[in-house]
Amino acid sequence: MKRILILTVMLALLSVETGDVKAQQKPGERESLKGIVSVLVIVQVPKVEQHPPGLTQSDLQTSVELRLRKAGVPIMVPPSQEERSCILQVELTIVRMLDDPGIAYGLDVTAKQITTLSRDRSITCLSTTWQRGQVGILGRKVIDDLRGIVGDRVDEFINDYLAANPKK
Repeated sequence: MKRILILTVMLALLSVETGDVKAQQKPGERESLKGIVSVLVIVQVPKVEQHPPGLTQSDLQTSVELRLRKAGVPIMVPPSQEERSCILQVELTIVRMLDDPGIAYGLDVTAKQITTLSRDRSITCLSTTWQRGQVGILGRKVIDDLRGIVGDRVDEFINDYLAANPKK
């Protein structure tokens, strides 16, 4: 019963934030990645006391960047500010369950780019142009499961990036 309650709360919170629990590809998402020359990766994980032991922001950041590099997606290193770059933000939310070794989690992976408003070309802003999310409950093998889940969503970004930017 506690698991159902926690998952329901997480779904409600994430649906408000992302609009879709596990987003399907929306029109224009893949095309929005065309011409991106590099990706800045930003990983956000809960405070140390909330996340499972062995899961650090640094480890997850390295894992995501390595996955992108292996697929041939160029990584941007700050303070470089290439206009044709995007930010790939990986945000992980974790709720520990009472009297249970498992966790409820929410994952949001978004690509953000500088966009220009069509109604006024002098206005630019940072906008989400690609997004995938997922929520769930994990048992004892939390770390490996979370890394795999994050990897799956990053792989979706890689597939869309490579499809939008074929090698010549």
